[in-house]
Amino acid sequence: MDCINCGGHFGLINVDQNALSTTIGEQRTIGHFELLGEVGHGASGSVWKALDTKLDRIVAIKIPRVDITGGSSSNEQFLREARAVAQLNHPSIVPVYEVGVLDDEIYIVSDFVEGVSMFDYCSVHRMSARQAAKFCMDVALALEHAHCNGVVHRDLKPANIMMGGSAADPASLFPLVLDFGLAKRDVGEITMTYDGKVLGTPAYMPPEQARGEAHGVDCRADIYSLGVILYELLTGELPFRGTVRMLLHQVINDAAPSPRKLNGSIARDLETITLKCLEKSPLKRYQSSAALAADLDAWLSHRPITARPTGTLGRLGRWSKRRPVVACLLLLVSIILIGGISTTTYFAVSASQEADRAIVSQREANAQSAQAIIARQHAESEKEIAEHNASEARTARRKAETESQRARDSEENARQQTYVSDMLLAQRDWETANISRLESTLDKYRDDTGRRSFEWGYWHDLCDAQYMKIGIKTAWVGQIVYSPDGRWLVGSGFDGTIYVFDGDNENSQRTIKIAGNGGYQISINSESDELITVVGGRVLQIWNLDTCLLDREYELIPSGVARLRKTALCAATQRVFITDGNSEIRVWDWNTGELVDASFDENAINIQQLTLSSNGRVLAAIGQHKIVVWDVDDHRVIMRYTGKKRLTSGALNAGGDMLAVGEEGSRVAFWAVRESPSVRFLVGHTARVTQIAFSNDSKRLLTASDDRTVRIWGVENERNSQKITGHRGKVYSVAFHPDNKLIATGGFDFSIRIWHASPELPVRPVTTHASDITSIAVSPDGKQVAAGLSSGDVVLRSTMKNGPTQTFSDEGNPIVSLTYIKKGALLVSCDSSGHVQLRTPLLGGIVVNAMRAEGQGRVHAAQISPSESQLVVARGTTLIVLDLLGIKPQRIFETTVLSTSVAWSPDGNLLVCGHSNGTISIWNPQETGSAIFQQDMDNRVATNRISDVAFNPLGGQFVTVSTDKKLILWDVASRSVIASTDSFTDFPLCVRYTMDGKRIVTAGSDKVIKVWRSQGLRELMELQGHAGNVLSLAISPVGFRIFSGDDKGRLRFWGAFKE
Repeated sequence: MDCINCGGHFGLINVDQNALSTTIGEQRTIGHFELLGEVGHGASGSVWKALDTKLDRIVAIKIPRVDITGGSSSNEQFLREARAVAQLNHPSIVPVYEVGVLDDEIYIVSDFVEGVSMFDYCSVHRMSARQAAKFCMDVALALEHAHCNGVVHRDLKPANIMMGGSAADPASLFPLVLDFGLAKRDVGEITMTYDGKVLGTPAYMPPEQARGEAHGVDCRADIYSLGVILYELLTGELPFRGTVRMLLHQVINDAAPSPRKLNGSIARDLETITLKCLEKSPLKRYQSSAALAADLDAWLSHRPITARPTGTLGRLGRWSKRRPVVACLLLLVSIILIGGISTTTYFAVSASQEADRAIVSQREANAQSAQAIIARQHAESEKEIAEHNASEARTARRKAETESQRARDSEENARQQTYVSDMLLAQRDWETANISRLESTLDKYRDDTGRRSFEWGYWHDLCDAQYMKIGIKTAWVGQIVYSPDGRWLVGSGFDGTIYVFDGDNENSQRTIKIAGNGGYQISINSESDELITVVGGRVLQIWNLDTCLLDREYELIPSGVARLRKTALCAATQRVFITDGNSEIRVWDWNTGELVDASFDENAINIQQLTLSSNGRVLAAIGQHKIVVWDVDDHRVIMRYTGKKRLTSGALNAGGDMLAVGEEGSRVAFWAVRESPSVRFLVGHTARVTQIAFSNDSKRLLTASDDRTVRIWGVENERNSQKITGHRGKVYSVAFHPDNKLIATGGFDFSIRIWHASPELPVRPVTTHASDITSIAVSPDGKQVAAGLSSGDVVLRSTMKNGPTQTFSDEGNPIVSLTYIKKGALLVSCDSSGHVQLRTPLLGGIVVNAMRAEGQGRVHAAQISPSESQLVVARGTTLIVLDLLGIKPQRIFETTVLSTSVAWSPDGNLLVCGHSNGTISIWNPQETGSAIFQQDMDNRVATNRISDVAFNPLGGQFVTVSTDKKLILWDVASRSVIASTDSFTDFPLCVRYTMDGKRIVTAGSDKVIKVWRSQGLRELMELQGHAGNVLSLAISPVGFRIFSGDDKGRLRFWGAFKE
């Protein structure tokens, strides 16, 4: 039946029990669904639990009444509406699986939801305000999804919302919305029965639906219904109650009562949100469910909401609308009274004031007339003077501002120049191990966060890269020894203080004071936890390491006899070897203090040092120019050596078959003792070698030097050496831990430092494969690096010490791009054929998705978008944008010139492409068509291939490198060059920005890593070490580290890596 006023219509139907039944009769199947039982029925039809015999799942089948669907004549329209609902896909909306017609009877198949409706749940349980807000926010998000797909529920109420989750755990509850748009055919209609009853729930109806304004009902009707549900959850009451007619009258005319009057604990902001949903006018409600959800989320997160409470004037306006006659009468009376009083008062006061002003004006007029001419002349004169002075002042101010700005610019430029010079000096100090001056330089800029960046952090981390530092307060460290079992670490100071540590625990430091200074040797007997000291070559002392107390001592040389000069102690045999420095060597048992041997004798050797193998089987006496080595058991001389240079210090390996001795200058001489006495030399130090130690497995040699460095040498390959820099003064003592994994060093900087025996600084090169390393990616936590090879393999390595390595194979084409996404959970690779794979680097490298950028020519570059949802591929003369989710089709941009590099802007709105002819182009990735900007050949800055391009993470700028040896900085907005440099000795091939956008890192065929200041392109540091062309580069997101790969298959880590 049509309404002549609003154009809406309503239907008169019969709702007796017989009319509500469907015509399925005794039929127990509908299509391929087997009916298991009727769940319920109501005014809109019946709902059955059924089994889907095809997919073997339990579903719910709703069979609307014939008089609701309109019969066969309207089935097609109903099916279209039902199919629209079936398109909804949201976790809080019960999905519709199928809609069909059987014997002119429509059936709707949806998911079968176990549990209770919100109506039943709330009749037993009461939600807190936060639970209610969270619950309604989830419903609002579900409604927003439906509204965006053109579906309005039109009958939202607690009975149409199922409760997901467990009722025993309120935090797990979530809504499941039923019957989207299927309860009624016509938007906004009120369907009435023959006896005048309203079919539906008037308490949840919006005013426009209650008035029957079909054309006015949209998504805001659902917002009103959700507001009623929120009101009911907060107060336990509906905003309007009574008979149907009373309800409809209140819904249309009355404002909802304040929820706080029913429940004073409700927050004011939550009340404001609720009442905004219940506004009579749809224009005053939230205009979308998303806006309602955003306000509820803001309240839950303790942030301001957008809704504002209705003020006094607003409430007065609403009252006036409800009682317009009374309001108009009151307003008319008020206007008449106020107008009469105001008019009378005004005229009375005005008359009196006019009279007074007339008298005063007459008097003043005469005086002012006389002065007017004089004042005008004076004013004109003053004006001319003022304008002249103002002009001069403006000129002077502009000049002063210009000079001030010039002075500030000059000062800032000078500071920048000083900083650049200091960073170059820092690199030189590191290379020469001048750590004290390096730290002093870094301290100058510790608080200057605006100026310092990557290079400062890089050197700072390297200065503090040792495994552990133990401060020694009183003296230089002259000797360090580990106990054979590794439990004890003992260091001797030149002032006679011995420092005892339990392992490498710096908090366990204890001291032993020895009489005299400097002239003593130490050793450890781990079997009895004893420390043996020989003081002045005269007194043997045995100390308990647990208590640091003297246990016993023996006088080896009687008083009055000249003290012996050099000492060697052997823990294995518990013997003490002492020489007078001329030729005689005596041996004592350190348990008894008795002399056991005095038969080692060699004329004219002038012994400077005695050294023993750790097994006690071989003894070496080192003189100024001579060396004699004995077999201790039979006193047989097994090696003699005489050299031209003065000898400094030496050491035998554990088995006594290798001897290393430092020469005057900086070399280390090395012999295989029992073989032909041919000597090898280890060259690397730049000053005197002060002490030498072998590892227990005899595979490595440790040397300390006055050049403030320590070196670890490979015994079999002396070229395989590692330089350790960190001491602030000369290094005087070194020792290997018994497990060969740690080393201890001490020196003139009052410290003992513990290092990994395979140090990870400043460079740790790793040969990953025989193929070129064509791309590198670092995980977001910095703990894993991925290397893509020209063979098509992807190698995953841990950046931590002794971490795992994995290798995955692709199609055999060079990998041109690697990127970690989803917080490191996925690794995206793209090879030169356009094959793209998404792997799980933490779960065995499983390929979870694969796709291909189809096109002609080779892929030269690829990059993931900032949103991690798209991949742009530079293939031949095209740019191809792939959707990694596989939802959208690939988009192709024709570049006309070979594309060699590509990069996304930080906001994902621009693509910059570098070409083989030295030009660049800029594209909008969201719009197909021609480029936003295409540089022409006449205006190009680079004259050769653009090998790489990178965007500043802060936006506004990007940088390119080209094979004409140029680094160019561009402004995005103006598409113009900001700065450029060509100070490369060979082609730069790759470029990256640091995370703060302040620095640019380049590498290429010159085999050098360079760090540049992005403002002005000033070079700040160089890292050398690659033997091949550097093809790939990555900056770690954590710490100050660089990763680079070359065409020799070498992957290098630059920076300080600490476990």
